[in-house]
Amino acid sequence: MTRSTGTDSDPSRDVLPFGPLLLLVLPFVTFGRFVLGDELANADVFLAYRPAHALLAEGLRRGEIPLWTSALSGGFPLAFSEYGWFSPLVWVPLIVAGAHSGYYLAVAFHVALAALATYGLARTWDASRAEATIAGLIFSHSLLVIGGAPLLNQAGSYWVAPALLWVVARTLDWHPLAPPLGGIVVALGLLGGHPQVTLVAALPAVGWAAVALVRSRDVA
Repeated sequence: MTRSTGTDSDPSRDVLPFGPLLLLVLPFVTFGRFVLGDELANADVFLAYRPAHALLAEGLRRGEIPLWTSALSGGFPLAFSEYGWFSPLVWVPLIVAGAHSGYYLAVAFHVALAALATYGLARTWDASRAEATIAGLIFSHSLLVIGGAPLLNQAGSYWVAPALLWVVARTLDWHPLAPPLGGIVVALGLLGGHPQVTLVAALPAVGWAAVALVRSRDVA
């Protein structure tokens, strides 16, 4: 496994030096109107996800994690797996910015994570900075991610796929931080993502790791 070293031989070094910054900021521009007060015209968002997370925001600001409410559907288990209730990546925006803005900030942040993880993976696979930036833009602003991310538990799963592929690539390069970072990615994916989507997102990395393990045993 080889990886890009980002040396002066990279032809995009001077052309696109701020690719990661662009990938970080652009999702907040994309969802900016909703952060500033508009509501997304998605029935699942404004009828289910947003009201549920408003209760979570209120609870977190009181130092509580609400697990049940009688205000929805005559009684509803808020902490069920569909909402990714225990993710700190959701808690922080809700605490800082409140129920409405915090919700859409969390959506934008997860899209940014998907973009940056894709950028890092592409660079690991020897892509130039420009190529890696384009890859991050294509994935993070695809219809799949942009369309699904407002369902916040979906957003909590999408970034897991490129992040875990990066973990496998860097583990094969014997990077000492890759395995613990992989544990963090898995934990955050399980805490904040839709269970089935997170499982599907993890499958490519699991398959790659399994093949690499089998090949290493054959070589030994």
